[in-house]
Amino acid sequence: MKIKAFTLAEILITLAIIGIVSALTIPTLMENYQNRVYVTTLHKTYNDINQALQRFMSDKNTEDLMEAGMRNQAAVNSFIENYLKYNKVCSSTMSGCMAATTDYYKMSNENIPSSTFANTQSYILASGATIRPYYNKSGDKLINFLVDINGVKKPNTLGRDLFILGIYRNGLIDDYKDADSKAPMSSADRESVYNSQCQGDSDTSIWGCFGKILNDNWQMKY
Repeated sequence: MKIKAFTLAEILITLAIIGIVSALTIPTLMENYQNRVYVTTLHKTYNDINQALQRFMSDKNTEDLMEAGMRNQAAVNSFIENYLKYNKVCSSTMSGCMAATTDYYKMSNENIPSSTFANTQSYILASGATIRPYYNKSGDKLINFLVDINGVKKPNTLGRDLFILGIYRNGLIDDYKDADSKAPMSSADRESVYNSQCQGDSDTSIWGCFGKILNDNWQMKY
């Protein structure tokens, strides 16, 4: 019986097709995987902060952070040091906890202004994420939490490994649009801030990326 075999040309053509398909799909698969890692770490950091806030308010027998004493930067630092597990504290220079301010960019490749990082302390949490909180009251929003989910490591890009979270006086964590913002924010307001700031080229503010992830049920779809 004659056995039909593949010719060398057919094998080479098949290998070439496999190579082309791999070259087209593997980078996308790797990016999707990395994005899932980013979101998973962000979600854990969010949960850690949220649980700490709830314990703090419970201990103070109130559902209002200002009534609980969250009225200045010293109170914020005290909260972190007593309610969150951390391995290291860095001064306002950020050295050792985060990259240099000049190394942070938006996805549009626009440099993030150094004023965004404020003159405050950074903390490396037990999870490996770095938080840099500063008291910045605007309406019901009390605290800005800068979160770099992998510390000094790259890509140091807003919306990938760098996010900003707003802590509201009712203890909820959300994005931020303006002084009228309430937590939880509406999906429409989160989307608006995402388009104007997280994705915007000209706006130097960096809100919006976290709200987009909340809107998309803890997925990075952008």
